[in-house]
Amino acid sequence: MTNNALALNNMAWVAGKLGRADAVALAEKANEVAPNQPAFMDTLALLLSEKKEHARALALQKKVVDLQPNT
Repeated sequence: MTNNALALNNMAWVAGKLGRADAVALAEKANEVAPNQPAFMDTLALLLSEKKEHARALALQKKVVDLQPNT
C-alpha cells in the first residue's frame, strides 16, 4: 500500500462510494500519514458518519473547524 496521503484519501473516498469495507481504513491511513489535513479529516468523517459512527465523525469535523476557523 502507498504512503501517499492524497492517493490514500482518494482511494478511501472511491472505496466509500463503492461500499467497500476498507474505506475507513484507507482514510485512517491517509490521516496517519498526513495528520491535521482538513480535507483528509473530512473524508474520514464522512465515511464514519456513513457507518453510523456519528460521535467520532462529529469530533473530527469540530477539529477541522478549529484548524480552519475562517473558511
